[in-house]
Amino acid sequence: MGLLDRDSRGYALSLDLLLALIPLTLVLGLVAADMDNVMYQMQDVIYRGSTERAAADTLHTLLTTSGDPYNWANNVANLKVPGLARFDNSSKQARKYYLLPQKIVTITSPQIQGILGDQYGYSLNISSISNGHNILSQG
Repeated sequence: MGLLDRDSRGYALSLDLLLALIPLTLVLGLVAADMDNVMYQMQDVIYRGSTERAAADTLHTLLTTSGDPYNWANNVANLKVPGLARFDNSSKQARKYYLLPQKIVTITSPQIQGILGDQYGYSLNISSISNGHNILSQG
């Protein structure tokens, strides 16, 4: 009988271990289930940041530069990078946010898409500040 008494002492230890493993398993299961939600939210934030960055960079290029070459509207075949800002010959710099009407009329959808990248769609609307009339609508 002494052998069975000694052996029965292990039941209390294994029962305690089992009771400790149940909450641990539940916590790990909940954390694993929530990781999918966390990963989705991280991907969403990264994608939105990437989209907003691409849109901001494209608008910055169009509105603050005159393009390369600066007089590309005269000869579209030489265009490397389109820009809509007027080029000031006296300062040899683009006048930011002061758009040249000739460039607005000349710019095409593939030129804008080339700046933005093929993975993004776009919609560009340029309106007059003075009367609110729509000057250009593309995309």
